[in-house]
Amino acid sequence: MASGRFEAALGELARLRGPVDAFFDGVMVMDPDPALRANRLAMLGQLRELFAGIADLSRLPG
Repeated sequence: MASGRFEAALGELARLRGPVDAFFDGVMVMDPDPALRANRLAMLGQLRELFAGIADLSRLPG
């Protein structure tokens, strides 16, 4: 990915911080209801794939 596109993509991912924080503040991901739990985990999986398509965040220190 070209440097300018990479920086723009990271900027777009950074804009997701508020909605992701709100999700974790307001939603119990590991809900006792298996259907809700599966749906919420699937949403998080999609978010992970979105991030993985931009950068390998596992390579960051810490």
